[in-house]
Amino acid sequence: MKPDTVVDFDVALIERARRGDSKAFERLYREHVGRVYGLCLRMTRNPDTANDCVQDAFIKAWKALPRFEARSSFSTWLHRIAVNTVLERRRSPVNHEVAVDDPAEYE
Repeated sequence: MKPDTVVDFDVALIERARRGDSKAFERLYREHVGRVYGLCLRMTRNPDTANDCVQDAFIKAWKALPRFEARSSFSTWLHRIAVNTVLERRRSPVNHEVAVDDPAEYE
């Protein structure tokens, strides 16, 4: 697909997803998940944490889709959501990673 064709394809899917079509959002997910995962993995350097961030980013995107104004491309908007998700996770006072062999866990 040419870049313009991809953008047109995304716009059509976004409009359908805004109307509640979860299959359309699933197509957007499949189109963009690889790049979002790569970004999250580069930022976290941990595959499990990256997967969690990807999931969180797409949940946030689904919830925020009605507010997407298309001032930028969907991929740029999603990239920003993913970056913010990773940064929020880093700033969170809750430690999201638990060592399985940590003896303190069993006390």
